[in-house]
Amino acid sequence: HCTVTLGVQTRPGQPKPASPINLTGVRTLVVDDHPTNLLILRETLAAWGAVVTEADSGEAALAELQRAGGSERPYELLLLDARMPGMNGFEVVEAVKNAPFGNGLTIIM
Repeated sequence: HCTVTLGVQTRPGQPKPASPINLTGVRTLVVDDHPTNLLILRETLAAWGAVVTEADSGEAALAELQRAGGSERPYELLLLDARMPGMNGFEVVEAVKNAPFGNGLTIIM
């Protein structure tokens, strides 16, 4: 055991400034079947500097990832809805893990 004597702070400390989110130039694919969610994510990410492309289904996402994977500018970030009709987000992740265009891709579901 130990004993520590501490003084009482008389004035609050200065809060640390939040570090700004900087996604400038990060190629991002947003996948969601709901148009409002796509709109919100697109606008938020664009405000942070990301280059955003949208897909409204798992199948469309895989096609876009494959197309971009064969180019000089593959996607770096994938924002993915887990619950979509047809191919859900978990199935998309499994397909991406086994594909060459999934290398170096950060996935957030």
